[in-house]
Amino acid sequence: MDNQQLIATDLTKKQKAVIAQRKYRERIKSGTSEKSNVTYNNYKKSNAEYMKKYRLDRKIKTTNAYAESINELPKITAKKIAKVREATEVRQSGRETRKVDMTIKKTNTIVKPVIVKQTVPKWKKKLPDNATEAQKIEARKFDDEPRKEMLKKVINVMEAVLLLKPSKDIIRVIKSIFSGHEIKGDLKFIRKEMPFLTDKANNVINFVNKVHQYYPNDSSFNGNMIPFVNIVSRIPSYNSTYQQLTNLTSETSIEINEERDGNTISKEDEGKIFSFDPDDVKYHIDKFLKTDVDKAIAACYALMPPRRLDFQYMVLTENNDVSMLTNKKYNYLVMNGGEPTLFVYNNYKTFSTYRQQVIPVELDVAKYLRKYIESESSNLLPILGLQGKYLFGSSYNTVHNKLFGTKLSNIFYKMYGENITSRWIRSSAATWIHSLDKRGMRRPLSEKKDFAWKMGHSQQLSQQYDKIIIVDEDGKEEAINTSKKRKN
Repeated sequence: MDNQQLIATDLTKKQKAVIAQRKYRERIKSGTSEKSNVTYNNYKKSNAEYMKKYRLDRKIKTTNAYAESINELPKITAKKIAKVREATEVRQSGRETRKVDMTIKKTNTIVKPVIVKQTVPKWKKKLPDNATEAQKIEARKFDDEPRKEMLKKVINVMEAVLLLKPSKDIIRVIKSIFSGHEIKGDLKFIRKEMPFLTDKANNVINFVNKVHQYYPNDSSFNGNMIPFVNIVSRIPSYNSTYQQLTNLTSETSIEINEERDGNTISKEDEGKIFSFDPDDVKYHIDKFLKTDVDKAIAACYALMPPRRLDFQYMVLTENNDVSMLTNKKYNYLVMNGGEPTLFVYNNYKTFSTYRQQVIPVELDVAKYLRKYIESESSNLLPILGLQGKYLFGSSYNTVHNKLFGTKLSNIFYKMYGENITSRWIRSSAATWIHSLDKRGMRRPLSEKKDFAWKMGHSQQLSQQYDKIIIVDEDGKEEAINTSKKRKN
């Protein structure tokens, strides 16, 4: 037996267990298992129940571990664990019924809105008078990345929430809609496979409540409803449905923003201010991002005070002597024993004010970074010499990514369904740090100053109680008054 054959047969215990379980499952399914009287359906049910309990226990243990590492108050930890249990129950209840129930027996939390004034879809507002068909297609269509992400959300809602399996035909039609084309001949597929969008017998409002039950968090609810709003806004015969959905999602946006301490922001940008609460951010990272690199980038920008685009120039190093990490072309992530421990910033806009900044990597961020760095796809290990490869670079991380800002926006679009740039990430962070904490108390000025310093930001941010600072991509700072309550 040659070396390759030996390696191929050297299976780990885990691999052997997976293979054995697969064979056992196949024997039960075919009815050829002599050692077991368990039916395939009973096996699936018992295994599903075991995995639900296992995942819940694992989440609770992880929550406790993080709490102990930061000496968190038991009262706060108990609330987090209660949320984990509640979220698990909500997810399970949404999967137990195998038949689509358009009537929804439970009490609706959302009622059918009264439409006082018709809303004109945004794409129509872009059209000139006497627009050509080509201009209409251009106004209706979305770019490739948003189109793909919205299609994923539509399929996910149909399968996970409504327990419907979209056919190839309906997927083709939805792609066509998001590409800007009219679907007159294909409208039959919408009527047949998406009856929940038909304004008959309260189908629409019942559909809204099902989605809201599955996604009780307002930000997640809005993000998953927006693709359906965009579909019906492009089908003239579904105008009644569009008016209901756009009205309900707009109301949810208002509620979200009012909860965030009354921050004043233009209506068209409401969705770009997201909840910076760590639990909410981790939910969106784990729910909507698939790759380790996307999760790591999101963690670096939403689970710690967010920088501008400073991660574009960040390289890895195992040198713990920060006095040697002074090259102004780079920022550094210091690895110590395989653990990401320090961020060192030399290349950033306000370097002349704050000079070199050395900031410990927070636990929540380290978890995502470690998994990404250790993955084979990152090509980041081993680290050779004083500095290694770019943390989030191009060409296998050998050069800095010139399109990092676009990459960042695409990631946050996947999470929240909005075109969120680093400007809006920083605005969301500023909104959060100036809002009341979970105890209803204002955060101390020292905490705000530390948060602002870690952002590489003007001290003015922390000293103002009635303002947040919006930082444009070019670094221009603009104060926006938040002391006035938003008008309804």
